[in-house]
Amino acid sequence: MIDPEALASELDIVVRNVPGVVSLYSTAPAVVSVVRQLTEGPEGGTLVTVRSVQGVWQVAASIGVASSVQAPHTAAAVSAALLAAIPAGLEATVTVRISRILS
Repeated sequence: MIDPEALASELDIVVRNVPGVVSLYSTAPAVVSVVRQLTEGPEGGTLVTVRSVQGVWQVAASIGVASSVQAPHTAAAVSAALLAAIPAGLEATVTVRISRILS
């Protein structure tokens, strides 16, 4: 059985290691993020979202990219890295949102 929180924690690291990714943001709504920070502390929880819906794993990441790189290419690299990190045999979809372009 896959533990979504453990997988999300691993995937946070994967995203942060993709060249061009400057920041990783929570995919949760702002209110949920604030409550999580208040209850778990500023370092609590994961930023990549992992959930299973009708047997299909859904992975979502929200990133900030450097202005010196092409944002779509960076998002595609994040998507590929996430798919490669998902355990073999699991059906998964990946959504990567570019939230910021930072100089």
